[in-house]
Amino acid sequence: MSTPLEEYHKELKKRAAENVETPQPCEVDDTVEVSQISGIPEHMTDYPCTGEVIRVEPRGLGTHNIFADWFVKVRFTEEQLDGAVFKGTTELYCVGGTRPLWDEQPIEVVDE
Repeated sequence: MSTPLEEYHKELKKRAAENVETPQPCEVDDTVEVSQISGIPEHMTDYPCTGEVIRVEPRGLGTHNIFADWFVKVRFTEEQLDGAVFKGTTELYCVGGTRPLWDEQPIEVVDE
């Protein structure tokens, strides 16, 4: 059973999701392929990297200083040959809003 605070947070999240222009790009537990990770250039790892979506939040929630319609957090689940990306590495992707649309992002859902 949820607490009143948890229920309030769910309601806020639902309202925020209804007020964004960009459709929700993915769901928690989706598997995605990523062709870019901040701070890890192409010569340092074998792209694409496969990861799992661990959080999807609409704008206005969380502690982000970036305006976007969606914040998608990905945890990478496979070790890369050179070790630049390893299990437990996470990356935050911003979708919509002042950022490029999802189609222009270096991430693709491969298993829903």
